[in-house]
Amino acid sequence: MGKIIFSTVGTSIFTNIMKEDKNFQELYRSYTQNDEKEEKIKSYVWSIIKSQQDKDKISAEIKSLNKIGVADDDILYFIVTDTKESRLAGDILSEYFEVTFNATSKVLSITNLVVNDSVKFEREGIKNLIEKILEIIEQNPYAEIIFNPTGGYKGVVPYLTILGMLYNKKIAYIFENTDNLIELPPIPLEFNYDLIKENEERFERLFKEGALKEEEFFQGIDFAIRGDFNSLLIHDGGYVTLSGIGLMLYRKYRAVNDKEFIYLSKQAMKFLNRISDRTDREKILSLLKKLLKEDIRNNYIHTNFDPSISDCKVFKMPATSERIFYYLKGEIPWVCEIVPDHDEYMRELGNKGIFKSNYTCFEKLYFEDDD
Repeated sequence: MGKIIFSTVGTSIFTNIMKEDKNFQELYRSYTQNDEKEEKIKSYVWSIIKSQQDKDKISAEIKSLNKIGVADDDILYFIVTDTKESRLAGDILSEYFEVTFNATSKVLSITNLVVNDSVKFEREGIKNLIEKILEIIEQNPYAEIIFNPTGGYKGVVPYLTILGMLYNKKIAYIFENTDNLIELPPIPLEFNYDLIKENEERFERLFKEGALKEEEFFQGIDFAIRGDFNSLLIHDGGYVTLSGIGLMLYRKYRAVNDKEFIYLSKQAMKFLNRISDRTDREKILSLLKKLLKEDIRNNYIHTNFDPSISDCKVFKMPATSERIFYYLKGEIPWVCEIVPDHDEYMRELGNKGIFKSNYTCFEKLYFEDDD
């Protein structure tokens, strides 16, 4: 499986053409103000796309995705606002990347993600967007995911940035009129979830019911600390609902609370993400989960090395070829390398050795609850 890239969509694919083409200006104005057929606009834009040598000039979304790099096994999601212009731009972009790169491409049309109604945007649109993105992330827990907020309504950018940081995902975008891709690597954002944990039943009701009366939600909570909830809630006519930030944090709290996890190095995570066969991936995940059990770890230490070769422990189960190089911090395993077979195992040790100090970028790998 390739990358999953979420790209916000604006109308630069139209405005860029209008800068040079007066005929299209009239056609587009007729489309936005009257009932000009969408197919006529789409056909005109495609004629421009085919004739344009420098594809980066077509739209901000194409330019940024070309810089990120799109492969035929990638899945592209184009996030469009609640307007016909944005939806049409998303359709054209989706079709372009399917035709040009043979990538799987889909349009996410988000209800009430509107640029001219801040109330609808904050109370409904952004939460609809967060729910849709998290649904896709949860369905693809081991995929490489990138947020690309280059195009579209800039009010979405801070939410995608925070979402990327909360879920440890890469963010990449291009500023208007520049050629350089700005990349923010996965930056884990830690939040003190005590406020949610201590009021878990209140937040669970609010999440399920959508809104609660203020006096009902805050019953038993001292007035002096009610301000601590401000970033998580929206107050509206005596009721409270979850804000976009509150929804993200509550969903993350639910996702990780009580789940087991270990740490994987960037190299080990890359190895895991390269495994496309579901059965093979589940096999590796099963081995990694066994590392959490002290008795299993101790029973299946593969060998002890000379300190000049490695300062890690090696875990290997019987009748398997994979070796896992790890060390412990407390009771949590930190996995440096996953080596698929004996030959690769010997090469890794012979080439450079495997030492903890060479692995500095780790992220948590959460395990799904057993049924």
